[in-house]
Amino acid sequence: MLSHKTQVICVWSIPTFLVGYITAFVFISGFVPPPAPSLSADEIANLFNDNATRIRIGQLLCMVFAILYMPWAGVVTVQMARIEGRLPVLAWLQLAGATMLTLLFMICSLLWLTTAFRPLQDPLNTQLLNDLSWLIFVMAYPEYWLQLIAMATVFLRDKSEQPFLPRWSCYFTFMVAVTGMGGSFAAFFKLGPWAWNGIFGFWVPIVSYLIWLIVMFVLLLKGLKRQSLDAEAA
Repeated sequence: MLSHKTQVICVWSIPTFLVGYITAFVFISGFVPPPAPSLSADEIANLFNDNATRIRIGQLLCMVFAILYMPWAGVVTVQMARIEGRLPVLAWLQLAGATMLTLLFMICSLLWLTTAFRPLQDPLNTQLLNDLSWLIFVMAYPEYWLQLIAMATVFLRDKSEQPFLPRWSCYFTFMVAVTGMGGSFAAFFKLGPWAWNGIFGFWVPIVSYLIWLIVMFVLLLKGLKRQSLDAEAA
């Protein structure tokens, strides 16, 4: 019972992470829509100078909320290990992917904080730090590839009468992993749909990933409730 309650609390980190991170990233930092990569160094420097305080506050909060990505990944790790058995290799790989993704969230926030620290001292440096931050942010798909593909593979192998996650959610997870590749082309484009502010470079990967997190939140709670009822019946 204690383990069940702990897991439920950890799963609730998903909506807490989403609400907190989106509020800090979008409404405080003002990073959505993203600044175009085609902007000049002076334009980027002025953008950070004019919004330096709100960017610092927003990215500090982003760092705090980013750590909430880990608790629900811990629940997934436990459930994957239960399915895999004695040597849960994919469960640990999933947790490693979630850990790397969390670190990249925090690294991007640190870089944006640094960018807003002295934005007008050298506009070229400001532009470089901003470029680095956004390219990391949209090109971090290999890390969640590791997490999502490991998850989907293990839960598809769940042969129990009532699988912890439905099979359709595993195929949906594979699809979301593929959509994340759009950000990989941001390194080649400063304009158009594949740039870091474009529909394929930013919007499709981000929106599909947010929808996936909400779906996982609902399904994880349902799976844990079913496990609790089965344990009580037994």
